[in-house]
Amino acid sequence: LPVDASSIRQRLNLLFASLCFFLLMPFIGMSMYTADKGVYLADVSAQLYQPSAYYMAKVTVILPFNIFSALCYCFIQYGMTGLRPGATAIMQHGAIGALVSLIAVQVLHLAATLTPNQDAAFMIGIGWTCVNLVMSGFFIAYREMRFQGLANLRYLSALHYAFEGMLQVELKDRNFSCPARGLDSQTAAFLTQLLPDATSLATPALLKQLTNGQMQEQCLVSSNAVTEYFSASRSFGETVAILAGYLGILHVVTFVAMLLIARRENR
Repeated sequence: LPVDASSIRQRLNLLFASLCFFLLMPFIGMSMYTADKGVYLADVSAQLYQPSAYYMAKVTVILPFNIFSALCYCFIQYGMTGLRPGATAIMQHGAIGALVSLIAVQVLHLAATLTPNQDAAFMIGIGWTCVNLVMSGFFIAYREMRFQGLANLRYLSALHYAFEGMLQVELKDRNFSCPARGLDSQTAAFLTQLLPDATSLATPALLKQLTNGQMQEQCLVSSNAVTEYFSASRSFGETVAILAGYLGILHVVTFVAMLLIARRENR
């Protein structure tokens, strides 16, 4: 990625695409969750073990593998694209990505537990994914929604918290110089959206100077305007705590669902 202000939109797109990857990749192994449910019910019916023993063993085995896979993707993608330098930013980016990956996997596990077949589990997973994508805050700012009541659905979206957290990690308190060739027209228009109260940006003469590179030495873009535009105010610690709580709730609900289907199978 370029190191000047022309890369801001590209960085936003890349952060969102990375989170989408974590949400969609678990669908590849959808059949494993439904097949595993059949094995679990057969073993529980034969009273080979308790549901708690099965669940703890399963989590203990797959958790390190899922975290390792997510971190491999994060670190490779981070190095290839040239996001914010620094060990702290890299580790924070990886932590948020790993949590989103674990959440997505757990949602599919829960869907497979609650439904009678793979098709139904797939539909629940897709429904949850759609809510996450639409309510992530990437496509439309919540304050700009016509029906403000729908904006409350963002609290169900893990992507909403994760995208906000990654924005803070990547763009908080950074300054980007304007490119020597000048800002392209799309980036200049994006700046006027980020700073609607800066009426000087709407001045044709100033916009012409920005796009022609005439103000390169004087031009400095603070990416805090981007985080403010997306209302990204939570700290990294708050984001991790929320995502970890989200994951914990999913684990509790999944375990309760497994207990219920085991009791129903034993009747």
